[in-house]
Amino acid sequence: MRPLAARVTLHTGRSHNEPAGRMTLKFIRTFILFIFVLGAVGSGLHLLLLGHSTGLLQLVPLVLIGLALLTIVWYGVTHSRRSVRVLRLLMGLFLLAGFVGMALHFRGSLHVELARTPDAGAWKLFWASVHGEYPILTPGWMALLGLIGGVYTFRHPVLLGRRALSNDLEPDRTG
Repeated sequence: MRPLAARVTLHTGRSHNEPAGRMTLKFIRTFILFIFVLGAVGSGLHLLLLGHSTGLLQLVPLVLIGLALLTIVWYGVTHSRRSVRVLRLLMGLFLLAGFVGMALHFRGSLHVELARTPDAGAWKLFWASVHGEYPILTPGWMALLGLIGGVYTFRHPVLLGRRALSNDLEPDRTG
């Protein structure tokens, strides 16, 4: 038996096995959403357990996670284009929050290190800040979740319309 990729026509013609390919894409899309939800819930719980809610900036990831989860429920109930578009917008904000959070964590660690060793050289301060008080890679999880959610919304069938549902395996020929 030939592999699925050989049985499904990905360009012009149709294959009798095309529905299997669509089912595979649907499974992959659902699995990606599951990974996102698992990561978002885990990250949100982690932030809550750490007490990451003392200031307005510390609430940003918690608010974004909450909004994303509510938007996913909204999509699950309505299957509307607007819900997928809102989720896509939120994923961009996740990316932004991740990178801003990394910069803020670095700045916070740098201030702590400057208070500890005010006469340290730039290179020593940099490395001490990277390994410092506030883990600078931890906010990167928000960016990673944003990428995962972005993959989920990429060429989402609801955004492509009814015609696109039957042509989901064909490449985009619009540009």
